[in-house]
Amino acid sequence: MEIDMERAETDDVYYVDVGQVRITTTWATEEYQIKEWVSDVNKIYRKRGSPRKNQFVLALAADRSLYYPHGELVFNEAHFELLQLCIGVHCLLINLQPWDKWNPKSLRDFLNSFGLKVVGVGIEEVAEKLEKHHRFVMPPVIELQELVEKNEDVIINKGIMDNSKETKRDLSEYNIANLAKIVLGEEINFVKPLNMWWWSEDYYHLSDDLVKFATLETFLVSQMGLKLLKSTTSSRLSPDLVQAFFFKG
Repeated sequence: MEIDMERAETDDVYYVDVGQVRITTTWATEEYQIKEWVSDVNKIYRKRGSPRKNQFVLALAADRSLYYPHGELVFNEAHFELLQLCIGVHCLLINLQPWDKWNPKSLRDFLNSFGLKVVGVGIEEVAEKLEKHHRFVMPPVIELQELVEKNEDVIINKGIMDNSKETKRDLSEYNIANLAKIVLGEEINFVKPLNMWWWSEDYYHLSDDLVKFATLETFLVSQMGLKLLKSTTSSRLSPDLVQAFFFKG
């Protein structure tokens, strides 16, 4: 699967191309950037009368630089430094300071807005830590692994369940790449670099690889959530997001 990235004219916007799908990612260090992103996605995905209004699925993840080369050894490894959000083809990466319990009102209101479904891998632990260490007020969250396990069409067709024996494979150790192959297709094939740097050489921006793969993983979680929730609620996906399930390259 081909993955490319380029920076926009502004320092805080990136374009990540996954196959034929272009994702717009915003890097936010100030509240006004979050407020603008929230306003944009509300306009796009909450249009009155649009089928997208009932499929307002937000992928959420968080990370810390401790696990990356030249990462910062913060005083408490439980504190996150990067919050990753994605709806459709719009992603947001938020800089979190371990020593500053920054909880912007625009983000707080958005996370608890009507109809928003928050999905992720290991999402309950992430939500708990965001509430405890960063004072976030989190809505109910949906574990992606559990969604996969509950979707009989997916797990039987992909060989996770032996229908004759009614036994399931344990998905607790599956990462996002593994789950994406099951839910979205075998063509979703990527390897996240093990030696990926957190910061760019100027230590002012996130590294290109970090932006690229943080965007990719959060986007895939969003698309898996959309597809699985669609099958459980029998609601329709918006036409502009259906294409995101079919990758070439």
